[in-house]
Amino acid sequence: FLSQIDNSQIVTLFVDGRIDKQDTEIGDINLDPLNPASPLKVGYALVSEQPSFFNGYIDEVRLYSTARTQQQIQNGMWGLDPATTGLEGWWQFARTNMEGHLMDMSGKGRTARLGAGTRVARPSLVESTIPCNMEMHLAQQQLAAGVWRLVDDGMGAGQRPEPRHSHVAINVGGTRMLVHGGVGMDGESVLSDVWMFDRGIVSDSPWSLIQPVSTATMFPMYGSRGILWEGHSVVSVGVASPGTAGSPQVAMMRMDANFGTRSMGMQEVSAGLPPLSYHTLHQLPAEDDNERVWVLFGGELRQSQRSGEDGHLLTESVSNALFSSNNLEEWRTVIVPGPKPEGNYWGASLVGMGELLVVFGGQDSYSPHSRLWTFEITSSRWHKRVYAAVNAADGSVYDSCAAVEECANPPPQLNLARYGHSSVVYSGTKVQVGVAASELGLPIVFYGGVSEEHDRPVDEIWVILVPRTGQCTLLGPVVNSGPSSPGGLALHTAAMMSDALFVFGGLRQMQFDSSNELWAFTFAEYVAGSTQSMSGTWRQVPLSGDAMPRVWGHSMVMFNELWIIGGSVCEAEEGEEARCASEDDFEQLQQTTMSVWSIEFVDEMLENLGKENTTAWGGEGRKETTTGYGEDNSFPPGRRGAACILLENSLLMFGGIGKEAEGDGPEIALDDFFRLKLRDDNNVGGGGGWQGVMEWGPLSFPGEKPSGRGHAGVVVREPYVYFFAGDSVMEGELADMWRFDYMSAYPPRCQAVGEATQSAVANEEMEFTIETRTVLGKTPHSCSSEFTVEFHGLQSSSFLSGQVSKEQLPDRCRYSVRYMSTLIGVFQMQITSGGQPIHNSPMEVKVHPGPTFPANSVATGLGLTACQAGVQCGFNVYARDERRNQGLGDDRLRVLIVGPCIGDRLDPVTNLLSPCTGPDTLVAFSRYNYDGSYRVSYTLTAAGNYSMNVLLRGNHHIEGSPFLSTVTASDIHPDLTWIYGRGLSYSEAGLSSNVYVQTRDEFGNNISMQ
Repeated sequence: FLSQIDNSQIVTLFVDGRIDKQDTEIGDINLDPLNPASPLKVGYALVSEQPSFFNGYIDEVRLYSTARTQQQIQNGMWGLDPATTGLEGWWQFARTNMEGHLMDMSGKGRTARLGAGTRVARPSLVESTIPCNMEMHLAQQQLAAGVWRLVDDGMGAGQRPEPRHSHVAINVGGTRMLVHGGVGMDGESVLSDVWMFDRGIVSDSPWSLIQPVSTATMFPMYGSRGILWEGHSVVSVGVASPGTAGSPQVAMMRMDANFGTRSMGMQEVSAGLPPLSYHTLHQLPAEDDNERVWVLFGGELRQSQRSGEDGHLLTESVSNALFSSNNLEEWRTVIVPGPKPEGNYWGASLVGMGELLVVFGGQDSYSPHSRLWTFEITSSRWHKRVYAAVNAADGSVYDSCAAVEECANPPPQLNLARYGHSSVVYSGTKVQVGVAASELGLPIVFYGGVSEEHDRPVDEIWVILVPRTGQCTLLGPVVNSGPSSPGGLALHTAAMMSDALFVFGGLRQMQFDSSNELWAFTFAEYVAGSTQSMSGTWRQVPLSGDAMPRVWGHSMVMFNELWIIGGSVCEAEEGEEARCASEDDFEQLQQTTMSVWSIEFVDEMLENLGKENTTAWGGEGRKETTTGYGEDNSFPPGRRGAACILLENSLLMFGGIGKEAEGDGPEIALDDFFRLKLRDDNNVGGGGGWQGVMEWGPLSFPGEKPSGRGHAGVVVREPYVYFFAGDSVMEGELADMWRFDYMSAYPPRCQAVGEATQSAVANEEMEFTIETRTVLGKTPHSCSSEFTVEFHGLQSSSFLSGQVSKEQLPDRCRYSVRYMSTLIGVFQMQITSGGQPIHNSPMEVKVHPGPTFPANSVATGLGLTACQAGVQCGFNVYARDERRNQGLGDDRLRVLIVGPCIGDRLDPVTNLLSPCTGPDTLVAFSRYNYDGSYRVSYTLTAAGNYSMNVLLRGNHHIEGSPFLSTVTASDIHPDLTWIYGRGLSYSEAGLSSNVYVQTRDEFGNNISMQ
């Protein structure tokens, strides 16, 4: 470590954090005395005006704008915070991306580039003498990118779970997450509680405790993994607490939840698995519920229940076994057959040929290789193929490459190991392989690429013959009969049209000098096994129209025209195009783009394609107009190395290498997916060109997806699009293969149709359909998609699931959804497939009451039981349906008032009140309120007891009907009040005389007075 301390003139050299040497005479650390404006170079110097290069290994370079003290140097030996003051550049040399660039880990965006002849290598490891502090290193590890947001700190108001680790967390639909078990704060106790976290709750605590049906069956578990099963059960596999008496070594639990009432029951499932924790558990998708498969891999293997002094189980080891199950009760070990391509695999070519995907070459451990692999689609197995390298000029087999898995020791003139080359399937008729199509697919043509033995891309064409089984053949280099050629290209694009191979763009040097030229190689007649050489002629295709940019890392597809998408273009000022061929200027002139260009061939060229001695070659380039579409008006950011493929009237594009911020920032590997809808569906397949403006739109698929990458191989084999390998800026070279089904239902293009998507009737089964569309807008034929339908009450905490059924029709699959709600109100209906919502999800569904059920309808109000003569009294009647929801109330309400009663209404046997028998029957007035309720009013003048008969739907009594109502007399009316008794007419002195006064109201009702 070199440092200038305290801004003095003393320069100190540190080795392993200790001072090795100090000096005051070191000279200026300038960039280049002959060119002060040139970039900083590491491992390079000018000695007597001659370049001198460092001969050795350099690992991790940091550049500071401030002096570093010895303590700071020692503290940063195991790791560093990118936000350290003065840190201007940090290059770790672990690996480069596909163009030889090193990412700046300081976040300043100063991407470094390997000089010509420099390689990233892995020297032999030696024992370190550095006084390291591993704990400090681990504490200083930082995330390189990403944005975190604190959702809940666990310290707010309301209920919250105890802090824990090694628990299981499961998304149980909508905004809810379930958490079970784990190790508590003390690091020893194993928890058994279950909590629900609802991120949709913002006004109070988002946590709520799930009440167990029985605390005796709530097993304390840790290190478990769980999955949601059938929308209401959580299946969890893990280790029960070692301190729990009778606990099994491995516990597979099924927890059946009622998410509406927040209650849960738990039961053990006998699985026959070894005791595992910290493993992976995953459910594989299936068309039929009976075909579902769960897989479990790896984990910490608990081989005994004996605990050490610290309470931890002894004899622990790590498992690499893979188990599968169809019912979660019986598990079996899975043996994965066959080999597969090694890791660190990119820059390879990927082409489809019948039922085989073919991969040749690539970069492995920073060096090109020449391995040939095929992937058999029907069996999903990789095969490493043996091949012979044959000289295309005379048909002789190259020495040491007669039957090899890799031509590792080729003769000097043979350059098979490469990466960054192009590969296409031959589509012409002049090359005859002489083998039946059932035994051999079409020849594969690859061109260019980077070879370790050369300082620039190779200028060779090779042809690969790949039979279904047995030895393959590599023919090349194909003889060029013309006077010129592209001169070697890497990271270019290629396409076949008839017998002509077209290549466009790319790098003419290892890491600079991009091209904007279109070349075509026309194959001559060739018959396998003959003495003639395989040959053809290169010629450059002159282009008119708009000036095509110098581009590399772009994508190209062919559909009557050549379409060029994105890439890294060299943006030089007019008259300075030569700077694009300068290594020093090339980097600063690069800019990633998402422009779309097309090259339309002249008619004469298409007619004479493949013919010799014709000059009718040419095309017209033009820059196409594209726009975003959809709600977010999305437009893909600039990139290079995207994987593009043409499907019907759409161009699909995945990934690529772009910038963290458009036009600025460090490079990142993109993992986005876009569709370019070509202009006019009516013109597909026509020769008249496209009309209008093309539209970009983002695509997203449920479940797992490939990590970000550039230069991935892509090929179509119905119904799948396959992506293989590629390069990630952060992870380096990749070797994985992914596929997606472009003929299955694509959720954002599916929609629910039917009246039941907007309104429903309580207690009645409702049904609607889901119209499915593929990513290309077509109707899928198979029933391979799964949909989940959930209803969440917007006026309550109610929850409901819809039942989805599938019916295979001759030309499509019919998806029907049935549901029945017992509650009324407004519900939010969410329809997802693989967690991804369909086009019109979520929707609001209003559930109306069902038919009126009189026995559940009720009446309330004082007028039911009491009234005063001559006064208008009343009460309310509420119609209810079968589930006691407030009903529609659209039925006629009848209120019959019988009385005043004659005789005693109390039955001496049953001690119940009998209905009033009269003498009169009156009809009360009722008014419907249009909300399922009625207002009843009546006026009686005769005091006494009455029966209130409240009837709905004909003569059906509501709950509690008939009611007993007592009508009392009104106020005293003097004119109707009379006096009587002997004392009115006769009285004796000294004796008491009686006079009686009977008060009456205005209706003649006697008024009882005390």
